[in-house]
Amino acid sequence: MVQVKGNLNRPTAINHRNIVNMLSQFTKVLGDAKVNIADLTNKGKENYAYTLIDLESPATEEIVKALEEIDGVLKVRIVK
Repeated sequence: MVQVKGNLNRPTAINHRNIVNMLSQFTKVLGDAKVNIADLTNKGKENYAYTLIDLESPATEEIVKALEEIDGVLKVRIVK
């Protein structure tokens, strides 16, 4: 288990199509925004997948919008 100092922000949940290159697109958006990933879980079944990403800093509206614009993404939300 990874332990991170400080408070983690809410996980970002992404519902998307289960296709090649999705995770790398998510991590590129976060890397470009200089946001570190504390933990990432991805589960897929047939044509759909769900990814939970715990970030070490808040997911801004710009990050959420960039994730939503990725082809194959169905829904992005910050888990409350």
